[in-house]
Amino acid sequence: ILAPSVSWRITEAAIEQTAFPDEQERYLVTLKNGSGAFVTVSDDNFPISLNDEAYRWSCPVVNLPEAKKARPTILQLPIARQAVTPEMIQSKSSAKRAELAAAKIYELRNMRSEIISGQADAMPSDGAAMKLALDQIASQEEALTAMFLGTVQTSTEVRTYNVDIPAEGAPERRVLARLSMVDGLVAPDDLSGSPIYVTVSPQTRGALPVNDKGVTKSFPKGGVAYRIPGTGLVSVSFDGKTLVGGTYDVAQYGVVFGLDPSLFTSRKSPSYLHFNPLTGAIRELGTINK
Repeated sequence: ILAPSVSWRITEAAIEQTAFPDEQERYLVTLKNGSGAFVTVSDDNFPISLNDEAYRWSCPVVNLPEAKKARPTILQLPIARQAVTPEMIQSKSSAKRAELAAAKIYELRNMRSEIISGQADAMPSDGAAMKLALDQIASQEEALTAMFLGTVQTSTEVRTYNVDIPAEGAPERRVLARLSMVDGLVAPDDLSGSPIYVTVSPQTRGALPVNDKGVTKSFPKGGVAYRIPGTGLVSVSFDGKTLVGGTYDVAQYGVVFGLDPSLFTSRKSPSYLHFNPLTGAIRELGTINK
């Protein structure tokens, strides 16, 4: 092997939703004094529930690829040092080393043939010893053969990129990163690599509710704000092929409306509310059974 070579490829991609609080989106909720109503929020100050302290929200689990280190090749194992002769180490000519390696391979094959046929000068004492000797010969032969055929090491790296939903009017397709055949994943502006694109485009828009006459309802005074999200198509592509994609609920494509706060302070039948912290949408609205 005169020179090593390195190549990179993308094996798979995954999309995982996350959310960050918008500090500009704050709403004052007016709840009746003495009602005992309470709101649960997450560590990130997302509303989780109202009147249901036991509710637990967990984000959908995405099976991300697993990073793996390269295993040592046969030439990096101790068996390779056993196979190399002193003459091969001392020789400065690659052609001479190749000749000596080929001769050693021929010698090992003769040794294996003699052991199997029972004609070796020093035969193994039993079946276990014979197996050990044959395995040793096979490993040394594999190491010497690898000097001609070369070896392959494979490792897996996992990279994570944060992508914001594009602002209104911004391009839907952006260069997420680039893949260089030599250097792997590089920055979007590094033209040594081919572009990996992420596309985020609106599919549906959230709409405010209307009454029976088709008139848009007004936000209730002191209401419990929630979001009616839209949906977006999200995909990651490389070399003209889609690596991963799908439809996702997107808060930015939605609108904010509110629930009448009296729902949650009724003494006879107070309501409870479960939020989706990723979008601010309603997951469940019901009445507490007392």
